[in-house]
Order: sequence, then structure tokens, then C-alpha cells
Amino acid sequence: MWFTGIYRNEKWHIGWWCLVRKLTKTIVSFLVIFIVFVTVVGCLDWHLLQSKPQVISAHEGLEKTNSIAKGWRQNATLVVIYSAGEVTSEGKATKWRYSYAELSMITNTTKGYDVILSSDGSFTTYETKSPPTRYALSNWTIDSDEAIKIARENPTISTYLSTYKGATIESMAIGANQTCSGWTIEWSDQGFMDNPHSAKISIDANTGNVIYIESDA
Repeated sequence: MWFTGIYRNEKWHIGWWCLVRKLTKTIVSFLVIFIVFVTVVGCLDWHLLQSKPQVISAHEGLEKTNSIAKGWRQNATLVVIYSAGEVTSEGKATKWRYSYAELSMITNTTKGYDVILSSDGSFTTYETKSPPTRYALSNWTIDSDEAIKIARENPTISTYLSTYKGATIESMAIGANQTCSGWTIEWSDQGFMDNPHSAKISIDANTGNVIYIESDA
């Protein structure tokens, strides 16, 4: 009886130990899988953050480009801003091109000056044969991201973007004339059989009123 009791006791301990080992293996396996999962997700998130392009609005680069242009001419005056890189659906771009001129001295031989500013702060400059316009772009309150929001809320543009879901922003630009400063935004899709569809809208850069609009939708 005593021997039998010891045998049963040892058998119980052996069974309990086997159960503990199985549970330990299960927990360890779960932890390994969990760690691998977290690592993979973390790597994917990091990759997405790294691959997502940096972007800025047109106004966000203005202070820096104004300073750069003053190094060209003290009386350098901004006349036009163009998108010069990829433009997001929120109205920000990887690059903007800021065009300047000496408006007080404009003649047929007056040169212009362009500053292409990247979202990371790097820039290139070059002198042009002539400025793109003779009107100063000095009075505007609506930035590029706000202009896009106004455009997307317009029924004509909204219909176009709903119809052609693959459409992307081809260009954005802000300039001035005798009466106002305005944004012009153009979209295009790849179309079918080389038949792209486009839309274009011009918006007053102060009031937000639509000046001109056209669409293939």
C-alpha cells in the first residue's frame, strides 16, 4: 500500500509536470507569435511612414522663398506660384515653384527669378528670360489646401470626382490680374483608350468664389 501510494503520488507529479511543460510551451509559442506579429506590423508602419511623401501647402514655403528671392533682388516681388511636384488630394505638394519679378522695373528685357522649394526645405533657383506675369501676387488669404476643399465642395467638381474616381490633380497655380488673385486647379484621369477626362476650376483667393469652371463629367 505504501509503495502503491508513492507510485500514485509520483505519477500525479509526473502528470502535473507534463501539464506545466505543455502550458509553458503554449505560452512561449504564443509570445513568439505575438512578438513576430508586432515586429511585422511595426516594420510595415515604419515603411508606410517612410514611403509617404512629405508635403507642404503653398503658403508654408512662402517665408523662405521670399527671403531667397531678396538675395536675387531686394525689390523682388512674387507674381505666381505653381505646383512643381506631386499634389495630394488635400492640396499640398512635394514641391512648389515660386516666380518673382522686379515689377517696378519691368520692360521687355526684364528677367524673372524662380525658386523651386521642396517640402524637406531644399531648393533650387534659376533666372528666367522674363516673368510669367506683370501683376504682383500680394493679396491672398486662401492657401492651397483651403482652395482644394472649396473646389471639392463645388457640385460640378464633386460630380467629376465621383464619376472619375482615378482622377488626380495635374496642376495647381495661383496668380493675379488687374482685379483679383485666384487659384486654378486642374484634374485629369487616364481615361479609356487614351481618352482622358479633365476638370478645371478657378477660385478667388480671397473670397473663395468660383470664377470659372469646366468639366468633362
